[in-house]
Amino acid sequence: MNCVTTIVRAGHRILICGLLVTLLSSLLACSPPDSAEQIIAEHIATLETAIEEKDPDPVLALIHDNFSTRTGVDKLWVKRTMAFYMLKHANIAILTSGLHIEVLDDTATARLTAVVSGGQGLIPEQGALYQIETEWRLHEGDWQLIYGDWRRP
Repeated sequence: MNCVTTIVRAGHRILICGLLVTLLSSLLACSPPDSAEQIIAEHIATLETAIEEKDPDPVLALIHDNFSTRTGVDKLWVKRTMAFYMLKHANIAILTSGLHIEVLDDTATARLTAVVSGGQGLIPEQGALYQIETEWRLHEGDWQLIYGDWRRP
């Protein structure tokens, strides 16, 4: 197995943490305060920060109990995978761009690009680039992540 294959495979696994795909470099400047777009953008920023700080609680709090992916991943799998990668990597970094949020009533879709990397030192040992799509649902007055999908471009 060559170095590139190793990085891509490990990056896919790290992305599970990074997905929650899911992952924001800046807030939406054109959205009014407390708009659905602004709240979702802030939630995505919270996910990114919590993963980089290796704190799973804020991540899990934003994931709906019925979370799923196209491959059948659920919230429990996300929790276990995060724990594994947070223990495996001393450093996890996420760089996102191109956040686009569309809201329709009590559901929303957020799309973005993310580079997720991890390693033991300052130089990442593993990483990958992903196109991420997330779906959010307004649940009991707050937006929760209900679905996630990530693919290499």
